[in-house]
Amino acid sequence: MITIAPVRRAGLFAALVACVLMPEAIAYQQHINVTRTAAVAKGSNSVVVQVETSGSSKGGKASSRRYAPDLNHSEFKKVDIRVDPAAQTSDHSHTVAKLFFGQKRSITKGIDKAYIYHSNTWLRRLSAWDLSSSNVSMLFPGPVVNHSWVSSQKNSASYLRRADYSALSNNILHVAGVRRGGAGTNMMAGGYNSLVVGGAVKNIETPYPMADEFYADGRTRPHLVGPYPHASAAAPVVAAAAVRLNALAAKRKLLFPTISRAGSEQLPVELVKAILMASASGDFNYPTKKETHVNSFGTVGLTPNGLDKRYGMGMLNVDAAEELLESPSNSKPSTGTGFDFRTGFKGTSGNTVCYTIQPKRSGELTVSLAWLADLHPVEGRLEGQVYDFDLELVDVTSDAESQNTQKQVATSASLFDTTENIRVNVERGRTYEIKVSRKPGADQALSDKPWDFALAWNLAN
Repeated sequence: MITIAPVRRAGLFAALVACVLMPEAIAYQQHINVTRTAAVAKGSNSVVVQVETSGSSKGGKASSRRYAPDLNHSEFKKVDIRVDPAAQTSDHSHTVAKLFFGQKRSITKGIDKAYIYHSNTWLRRLSAWDLSSSNVSMLFPGPVVNHSWVSSQKNSASYLRRADYSALSNNILHVAGVRRGGAGTNMMAGGYNSLVVGGAVKNIETPYPMADEFYADGRTRPHLVGPYPHASAAAPVVAAAAVRLNALAAKRKLLFPTISRAGSEQLPVELVKAILMASASGDFNYPTKKETHVNSFGTVGLTPNGLDKRYGMGMLNVDAAEELLESPSNSKPSTGTGFDFRTGFKGTSGNTVCYTIQPKRSGELTVSLAWLADLHPVEGRLEGQVYDFDLELVDVTSDAESQNTQKQVATSASLFDTTENIRVNVERGRTYEIKVSRKPGADQALSDKPWDFALAWNLAN
């Protein structure tokens, strides 16, 4: 039996791994536009979770016991790290931890406590989880879980169902890294309810492989990218940004509907996902030692749900995400930036929610719609359903010269997955409507089942 306890391990040093970190001379925070002071304050009872696979130290052999950061490192002096006392230092884990909750390198410098789990231990506990119990403290002691790399096990569907269910039952956000092209794919990147993060350079389209009949193949990942070449380092930066959003919402007492989930003191998972995607920078440059990589949104085409086939919605933009969360979302019409979390939306025919936008300037408008896959226990197994939402942007400006006052500007209407996205130029002086609809399903009972969705829109500066 493994005991989880705080421990400080002396005499261990973790070297930085070249395949994980970008050159230290390049400050990663400049690429994600982070100038605001984090709302994560020491003593705010902020807790995060890091799931790690076996690693190595100083180029040595990997060991099942090597999955912890260097607990004596100055980055973690003020963080209560809970880990198995037998755990040893892993270079990979050390790098991820510094970027997720380190006191110098991370963008969340006020984390109070961090739990580190070996992926095998965490997966065993996930499998043993009594789905009828709301007590998930040993699995999810914090609301944001980072999975830079967990496992590429082929029999991943049962784990994915349970992880996705935790988002629905306990409002747990799983942030997962995905490798270029899906080689040795990180299991957790296949979750419908995960936020999937890629690296910033040389990505190729990554359709996630089929896990079972519910987890269909062809769903392109990532949703967005972080400021490192490889997903292992990019993922914890995005996870840290999610922690900041939750802390900002708590600090500013930002209003959003109460949700009937355990852990509802946090922002809804799908709202965090929508905000981070809508605020991402579609066009970004990323310099490495050899060259500067220039990325333009949609250069190699878009997926059916509006993602760039290589980089999702683009590079994480922390300031834009936090400003979006603070936007006056209740103003009607919106001047270009806002969000909504809508509960109990049914899939009856003709059921549409509209949001009026009158841009204060001409520019690029990004809209992201996110919702959760529905999973429910049936005789010890989790049955799944993905509802079919669609997203549309319509120009509704009244033109004296035209009888047509409804002109479709863009649409995102994929047949599967749990986000729809639009990125398009809009003009100052015109009026637009964002329309969210939900198609009725073949099963009337499922069509009538009320379901939540989150919408975020952002007019780029």
